[in-house]
Amino acid sequence: MFELWRIFLLLDVGGVIGGLLYWTSSYLSSINAPLGVPSNKWRPTWLFCVANVFMGVGGAWAALLAMFWARRAPLGSSPTDLLELLATSIVAGYSGNRILPVVAAGITQQLLESATVTAVAAAQSAKRSRVLTEAMTYLAPGALQSDVQTASIVTALQEELKQSPDSADTAVLLARVFAERKQDGAGAIAMLKSFVQARLEAGTEVKKMATVFWNVASYFEAAFARAKQQHARANAIAAMSEAVRLDPSLRERLTSEPGFSSLCEDPAARVFLSGS
Repeated sequence: MFELWRIFLLLDVGGVIGGLLYWTSSYLSSINAPLGVPSNKWRPTWLFCVANVFMGVGGAWAALLAMFWARRAPLGSSPTDLLELLATSIVAGYSGNRILPVVAAGITQQLLESATVTAVAAAQSAKRSRVLTEAMTYLAPGALQSDVQTASIVTALQEELKQSPDSADTAVLLARVFAERKQDGAGAIAMLKSFVQARLEAGTEVKKMATVFWNVASYFEAAFARAKQQHARANAIAAMSEAVRLDPSLRERLTSEPGFSSLCEDPAARVFLSGS
């Protein structure tokens, strides 16, 4: 195994030589510039020379990283490998003075864009949590409600659903506001059905829809309990059957829910409860 310190030495020496070559090239370009055309590539100061050297070393290390990515790094101890590493470092040291500023600017822009996207996502997540928490607090038993509060919660949930159209939790809470506070069970059912249809067409993971179907079944079952209309019970069984199909763990939960005790005794419900 080629000793690590020798690799560092070859890289740095090659980078320094490449940086000096770039400094020299800039000097030659400046003295050969047409009369009256100033050259901004070269400055007769040692700091400018040192800056070119540092850029050269950076270019050499960048070249080594690129060779690692390409699995072409010449790290052997043979003369061929040594010369290849040194020559590559010199060339990279020269070109690094041109390439590194551009690459650094590109990477900086990517990092800034990534940070912006992350910040926006975090802000959206925080806003979603706040909206859902406010809705759950509003729906809690004994909480104070008013028509103005209801309208505000509905608007906030609808806006959140536009921002996060895959959020089943948001859709379920919005349906609860319709059913429990606006006494609009039909509106809750229609909204959830529309949500499910749109999400399935968009390719959303179907298991996430199980909770939505569970709530649809709950609203249909409540309608059946009030009016004893068989079509409501049939719709409740169809929705619950779909919920259990998507998430079989709901089968056990269903049998322990007081609100579904009558549904579980229905012969049509026993078909999917038995797993057949």
